[in-house]
Amino acid sequence: MSTWVLTLSVVMCFTVQRSLDPAQKEVESGVMPCRRRRNSICASVLVMLFKLVWFLLFFSNMQRLLDQRQNLKFLVAEGLTPAQCWTRLFNVYGEEAMSKPTVRRWHSRFREGDGLTPVTDQICSGRPCSQTTPEKIQAAQAAVEEDRRATLKTIAQKVDVSVTTAHRLVKRKLELKQKVAKFVPRILSDEQKMMRVHICEQNLARLKADPNLLDKLMCGDESPVYLLDPETQRESKQWLLKEGQRPTKALRGRARRKMMLTVFFDARGMVLREFNDGIVDTDTYIQTLKNLRECIRKKRPFMWKGGVDGETNREFVIQQDNASCHTSNRTLAFLFDQDLLAHPPYSPDLAPCDFFLFPYLKKQLRGHRHQNLRDLKTAVSRVLRGISEEQCQEALVKLPLRWRKCVQAAGEYFEGCGLEVPFDPYFDLGPDHDANDEETDSD
Repeated sequence: MSTWVLTLSVVMCFTVQRSLDPAQKEVESGVMPCRRRRNSICASVLVMLFKLVWFLLFFSNMQRLLDQRQNLKFLVAEGLTPAQCWTRLFNVYGEEAMSKPTVRRWHSRFREGDGLTPVTDQICSGRPCSQTTPEKIQAAQAAVEEDRRATLKTIAQKVDVSVTTAHRLVKRKLELKQKVAKFVPRILSDEQKMMRVHICEQNLARLKADPNLLDKLMCGDESPVYLLDPETQRESKQWLLKEGQRPTKALRGRARRKMMLTVFFDARGMVLREFNDGIVDTDTYIQTLKNLRECIRKKRPFMWKGGVDGETNREFVIQQDNASCHTSNRTLAFLFDQDLLAHPPYSPDLAPCDFFLFPYLKKQLRGHRHQNLRDLKTAVSRVLRGISEEQCQEALVKLPLRWRKCVQAAGEYFEGCGLEVPFDPYFDLGPDHDANDEETDSD
């Protein structure tokens, strides 16, 4: 009787579960009426009750079988035959007694074991492993080493297994994972890596000597802005229903017309923005630096102390990259008495304009078509005016952290490497750094 109840509960459980699946999808999509939603909840509770009943019946049935085996073991010790043992069990348990073939099988085990055979089932080894053998694992490893970009279907054909088994061999046995190549601005040489480390340590030491360095920093750079910069595939994602149709979008490239944008900002916000129709050469950049000094004198007068001619006592530090117009002889001669922050070559990950300002700006402009350059200037100016002081401060605070990451990465590009470095600009630069120095600086 319990066997039939157990079977019926399993069948009812799966039947209700299958009928509940479409209702569950409607609940997730939010289109189910209130009455049907209540019915769905009742069906879920019913499934849970059926599972509970199935577990209790299964446990009680197994305990009853163990009791019968224990009694059968006692009857075998008395020397009764299998037929006599089954008769005794049937007189006690009735229809729930073990069948005659089962009684004969356990009678033979107890008789051959001389009373040492346990009443519980022995742990079986299970189905023999024929696909994940050491030979198959070696073959899968050889197929991967032959072609690191091989698909699971290709590996399965070479190893002569199914695609599912190939996935198991590669993922679980070999513990391999496909990783997309990380694009970097340049493959750095050993000298360039050493230079990156040296300059980062130099900047950190300078920050240690002058804790107000970030407040005086004036970051600037140039970047092109286009009339149309299409969205990437990741940026065009939308939240839709599972059954909804995937949206389509025409493949477009960047517009040919563009402008060069030159910006300078500090921890308090934007200081200067200029637009140029052509390239930025040395003459254009020198004129931009002259305009920058005028903007600083008007917008940041506390950074411009003394000197009516604007050539002395400037309390700001310019951070720029190593573009040709920035490092030309005429530009360096113009900036002869100007304090500059050292910047390693081929290091956009260490320039606030490259890792903060321009990505933020282009993300806001991407996907919008501008009719002419005037509309583009208006859109760029609107986005730059919307950048808050807190965003600029956060970007400059991340700069020492990036210096430290560069030092830990031995000069390699560290973005996407998972380096976790707490912000501490006064980290140990050498044997001369100790706790007394920190106390002196804080005082």
